[in-house]
Amino acid sequence: SITGWTNTIAGTTSFLNTVSLTLGGNWRVSTTFTDRVIASVPSTVYLSGTIAGTTCARTITLGDLHGVTVSDDTFVGGTATGLITLGDVTIENGGGLTVGTRIANDIHLGAVTGLSGGILDINTTGTVNVTGAVGTANDPLDGITIEQSLDTTFHAPVTVSSLRRYEWNHCLYG
Repeated sequence: SITGWTNTIAGTTSFLNTVSLTLGGNWRVSTTFTDRVIASVPSTVYLSGTIAGTTCARTITLGDLHGVTVSDDTFVGGTATGLITLGDVTIENGGGLTVGTRIANDIHLGAVTGLSGGILDINTTGTVNVTGAVGTANDPLDGITIEQSLDTTFHAPVTVSSLRRYEWNHCLYG
């Protein structure tokens, strides 16, 4: 677990433990990786606060094998322009997940579900692919906000209370 208030991790970081991994303790915590970060193996990756990459086209890959649980408002991005990949995401307690920081990250997401709602915010000048379902009939997300993206493609059903798209000069597919 990395739960201090302000964390900076240097060099390529691969989490190879098979038990759960916690990055952040609440929405105020900031965890910054100066190179790529990969957490594919942990049984679940718990995120809260800001998870950032800071160097060039470095990638952020979290929970692509076993999923990610967002336990508080969470922001994934930073100044690195590499691919951001999150596996299946569960947003707990009506929290929010913002992916991207208005720069040219391509974003790949698995399914996104919410327990007691939840909000997904997409904010990139790159492309976005969401391969799994978003929300469910019994527990839809409270909303999806697409601040901007070059193209956003949903490859499975989307069940939300509201969908907001701010920069309409780009394409939304579903």
